[in-house]
Amino acid sequence: MLQLHALLWVDLVTNAYWALGLGYVVLFLAFAYFWFGKKEAVGMLESLPQVSLVIAIRNEQTNLAALFAHLRQLNYPALEVLLVDDQSEDESLALMQQAAIQAQAVGGHWRVLQSVGSGKKAAISTALAVAKGELIVTTDADCGFSPEWIDLLVAPFSDQNIQLVAGPVMTTAHPNYFFSAFQQVEWTSILLVTRLSFSTGIPFMCSAANMAYRKSAFEQVNGYAGNGQFLSGDDEFLLKKILHTYGKTAVKYLHQPQLLVTTQPQSNWTSFLAQRARWASKWRRHDQGHLIIAALPALLLLLFLVSPFLLLLGKPGLQAFLGLWTLKISIEYLVVASVLKRFNVPLSLLAMAATSCSHPFYALATALTMGNKNWKWKGRSQSS
Repeated sequence: MLQLHALLWVDLVTNAYWALGLGYVVLFLAFAYFWFGKKEAVGMLESLPQVSLVIAIRNEQTNLAALFAHLRQLNYPALEVLLVDDQSEDESLALMQQAAIQAQAVGGHWRVLQSVGSGKKAAISTALAVAKGELIVTTDADCGFSPEWIDLLVAPFSDQNIQLVAGPVMTTAHPNYFFSAFQQVEWTSILLVTRLSFSTGIPFMCSAANMAYRKSAFEQVNGYAGNGQFLSGDDEFLLKKILHTYGKTAVKYLHQPQLLVTTQPQSNWTSFLAQRARWASKWRRHDQGHLIIAALPALLLLLFLVSPFLLLLGKPGLQAFLGLWTLKISIEYLVVASVLKRFNVPLSLLAMAATSCSHPFYALATALTMGNKNWKWKGRSQSS
């Protein structure tokens, strides 16, 4: 009788893991469908609305030369650039002022502002108080973009119902190939989840590094009121407020390669984990539905993390273990490599396999890091 129970238990566990592997394949096929198969028409603007590009800057002197080069090659004609100094402690402010003078000398509409308050939300709010643009576009000081980025990002606003548009973000290469691939695969997973959430009418995340919205919508939802005390969340909290006020048809996610904004990778694992844990900590401040959405991937990764216990179940367990990880690595590589190829980012199968195997451990490390109640970001601390 005990032997029969043991066999039934082995069958139950191994079949559950086979179902997990097949379900994972279905999930990534859904990602692929909404990324590659579902095309959305984007209208053309009959006239070019004034756009204010807002960039909050704190201690970014090493990134400003590249940022200014990208700003100078933007070809959107009705563009105002607002550079907001967020109490920098390096030479950022002086570099911004010098660049603005040079831009103004050749007809550029650049302006340098001092933030009224502390933190990124305060800096953006300072800019919006004086912004002339009907549309607001945001990015970060360590980002790069194509000359037509603004044109493509604001095109959906030809539909008067659209209030917010978000686009893809990807890290540039890191000298350590595996670390570079890991970060790019992680960013790709964020893009896939974001695209799926917007396409299915339940958007819950986006990046302020590549985002546009109507100034009137920002004012209508009272900006960052209610969450201005948090160091991060200038993107997701605003998305949630606009979604609540205007409905799911008022927001759109675009993913054309020409819309890609590139950002600097984290320099080491410590800073990478700290960044991801800081992002993840925002979920505790969302409603119950968003918390459930956040918990499901964590549970899924936990099941992968404990899958080596299948090896204790004999031949059926070994087969389930090998089948599970073969399915996981194969479908991830097929979809993720295809997305990265669209952005001209190469990915080897070996790098994908290493990333796929290590990702559950990274997720666990991120969850453990979230237990730290005191966050530091650019020299500032905040109790979460």
